[in-house]
Amino acid sequence: MTATTAETTLLAALDRTYRGRPAKPSIYRRLHEMLEPEETVHCVADGYRDYTSEHLLLLTDRRVLLVKAPIPGRWKAMRDAPATAVLGGRQVTGTLTAASVEIGVQGQKPVTMKIGDHEAAAQLLRTLEALRAGGAPGRSAERDAVAVNGAPPETDGGPTVASVPSEVQGLLARGERVHSVFEGWSTWSSEHQLLLLTDHRVLLAGEQAPGSWITQREAAAPSVTGVRSAGGTVLKAASVTVEVRDQKPISLGKGAAESAQAFVQTLEGLLRQGRGPAPS
Repeated sequence: MTATTAETTLLAALDRTYRGRPAKPSIYRRLHEMLEPEETVHCVADGYRDYTSEHLLLLTDRRVLLVKAPIPGRWKAMRDAPATAVLGGRQVTGTLTAASVEIGVQGQKPVTMKIGDHEAAAQLLRTLEALRAGGAPGRSAERDAVAVNGAPPETDGGPTVASVPSEVQGLLARGERVHSVFEGWSTWSSEHQLLLLTDHRVLLAGEQAPGSWITQREAAAPSVTGVRSAGGTVLKAASVTVEVRDQKPISLGKGAAESAQAFVQTLEGLLRQGRGPAPS
């Protein structure tokens, strides 16, 4: 019997969650039966809301699904939010060993769960934002980068255009292109933040509530003088610091090493070419 899309993508997501270690049979048992046969599972996070039962948070192409197993293998849906109602996600609290994530849902309470691994929490939120950048998770995420506010992509051999959540696009000028995005969290408040490199500036955006973003710092192109990263080890998350002439640096931490490296390399490349951020 041919496996369904739900079965194959669920197994693949569980394999990523447990980093190649076999998932306990009780996790998979009956879980795929809660999904539609053609539903695609993009991410599974293993966590808890209390200490009495196991919880999983699933991101699919159709919904956000929070389930628990009061008895091993007997899964029960705690929350089931359709893709079109999802507003965004953020980390709301964190400790040395765990992070609490919150996913906003239109007209409902947020979906929340504690995840016992900072990188797993960051990956879940990155996956959610990547899906939403191409539309709500219920729509297929576009694999090709799209221009912001209707601007056409660059075709002159310059840097590609990075996708950003629709709510963040409102902070950008018409035609402004985003070359790289570094996602992290505030050191002091655990606020979800994005550091954007555009063709006109470097912009630090903060998520005040799920799906609601504001500009917190920005530096015009001519004042950007350099960039560096730190951390990105098992013991310390990555951070990015952008040097700004006659101002305090713009910094963001608690991010993924690969994303930090990509941001730094993109900005360094633009500065070497004298391209970017390019003055308007």
